[in-house]
Amino acid sequence: MTGTHVHIHHLGDVYVRPHGFAVAGRGVVSATLLHYDDLDAPPEDNSSSSSQGGYPTSFSSSLPFPSEQYAPYSSPGYVWNPAGTGLSRQWLGIPVFTLTQARSDETAEKARFNARQSFAGALHTADIDLRMTATGNSSFALSQGTCLPLAGFSVWAALPPLPDPTYSSTPARPITLVTAQLDSDGLFHDLAQASDSPLSGLVAMLVAMQILTSDPGRASSYSRQLAFAVIPGEPWDLMGSRRLLWEMARGSPSTAGLDLDLIDQVLEIGPVGRALQAGTNNTQLFIHAQRPSEGFGDAAQIATALVNAALAAAPAAAAGDAVLQVSASPASPSNPGIPPSSLSSFLRVKPSIQGVYLAEFDQQYINPYAGSQFDDMTHGFDPRAIVTAAVLLARALDTLALGPSHAPELQPLTVNETRVGTWVGELIECLMLDSPGLSCPLATSLLQPGYELVDGVKSYRVHHYISILSYVDPDPASPAYKPDVYRLLYNLMAKTTAVNQESGSQGTACDPVVNKCPGGLVCVGWLSGSTDASQMGTCLNATVNYVIAASTQVDFVAEQGWQLTEAAGAWSAHSSWPPDPLWCESFWPDSTLRVTVYQREASSTRAAVLIAGTCLTLAVVMASRMSYAALERRLKGH
Repeated sequence: MTGTHVHIHHLGDVYVRPHGFAVAGRGVVSATLLHYDDLDAPPEDNSSSSSQGGYPTSFSSSLPFPSEQYAPYSSPGYVWNPAGTGLSRQWLGIPVFTLTQARSDETAEKARFNARQSFAGALHTADIDLRMTATGNSSFALSQGTCLPLAGFSVWAALPPLPDPTYSSTPARPITLVTAQLDSDGLFHDLAQASDSPLSGLVAMLVAMQILTSDPGRASSYSRQLAFAVIPGEPWDLMGSRRLLWEMARGSPSTAGLDLDLIDQVLEIGPVGRALQAGTNNTQLFIHAQRPSEGFGDAAQIATALVNAALAAAPAAAAGDAVLQVSASPASPSNPGIPPSSLSSFLRVKPSIQGVYLAEFDQQYINPYAGSQFDDMTHGFDPRAIVTAAVLLARALDTLALGPSHAPELQPLTVNETRVGTWVGELIECLMLDSPGLSCPLATSLLQPGYELVDGVKSYRVHHYISILSYVDPDPASPAYKPDVYRLLYNLMAKTTAVNQESGSQGTACDPVVNKCPGGLVCVGWLSGSTDASQMGTCLNATVNYVIAASTQVDFVAEQGWQLTEAAGAWSAHSSWPPDPLWCESFWPDSTLRVTVYQREASSTRAAVLIAGTCLTLAVVMASRMSYAALERRLKGH
């Protein structure tokens, strides 16, 4: 397949211009190569390409109403994401390649050469090999073994740890579940950034956990059980939360202790990185909830805790003891309901849940780059908003967990905003920045991260696309075959929520194969091997688990791999779930995906070579015939 080079100055304009590569069949674009210019370059036309340093004014490849069919209400035409183009769900009709910066520079120079030649003579050409192994739809391809499903792992932890996840020897307590999403999507998955949506909310949740556990023993006074869950795969029709709920419903060992019958409160942290109001020190957050009059649980208790937490911060801010102010307000009553969220899945299965979605926006997304490669730490993103949101969340959760009958001598939760800022910075460094990425000190203290080579340079960047899993270890606690970002979350959440144990094996060296921790303890910080103590992990008393995040249409079966299943059919029907889409990626032959850029000789040169070759061939044929005839005459003479 011969393709054209496409030069896009600003992807947000959603236009393409053939720019410089020769194509077979002039005027027909059979494939495109996307070249990314310096983002500080000015636009070349009068469109609204950019008013923000080369970035488009807005661009999102997500839909205007992401996961609309999964919302707990019907509001056709409502727009949560005003920048949404839906490009990530569109059939483009032609294959599109994006190039690294180094390859872009090379191909751009070749394209300029073609332009200088007025597209005549010896031109540079792009040939693209795109043969996919899979055919048909995802179900058929998976049954044929020619694709793998999108899949990852949710990670959840309990605070305090559960002494008995089965509740057979200890009384069960109501659970407040706090969730945050992990993944984003984009027209090009590997380029998608996710600093604001959803990583700012994830960082706020992880830091709130650290604030709550910075006072040792405080959690022992809680009358409610807190649980925290990081959920991947949500841009793909709420795949992660739907699977998490299915695993809970069928009693999976990986969800032991996370009993849906006990979960009566769910608080989801959405994007908060753009919540700091320009020109002020105030972080504005909005509390979204479904209306009790429509048959949903009354979230007033959670909303009140958040509002009171914000009010409690006001005197400290006024006295100069706090750097930032924060306000938490109910979302507009004109909203049709909660924004697209994991909370939607929980309310579908258990409408009586008191559910709140906390975010930086009210009626529409204020992030113009959600679900794109532009959702980075610029143009309105401020880490200080994450600091404030984390403090607010920790105070509200502490209030909810203590309950109204806590000991009066218990002091209010102590918060050191300087330390909180440090924690936020560490997580930003690991999860949001391309460099150091997972080579950051926090990550390397907990695992040995892998890397990929990009233009010959090691990259530890976290990809914000859920990707695929080729194998699932039968031991759900094993780090084997689990991508690094899930291992980081598992180790960090375990280390944060762990409590001291008076006796037993806590503190002993461990590894996931030889020196395993006994039941009730988890191995944290294992780097490699099973003999070198400096590389081994430590057994800690924590409740933390991986939960598979994949379509409910598939299960991984030992010795057989991914298999189609209808086990969740009755459960899905009971809660009136829409059909569960099965997202897969095809296998590719070893020679693909391949782009070859080469210089093709001018037409006149090719014609001359053809004529010369033809003449030479004819001359050889004639010479051969003459030689053969001469040989025959000679043989007859003898």
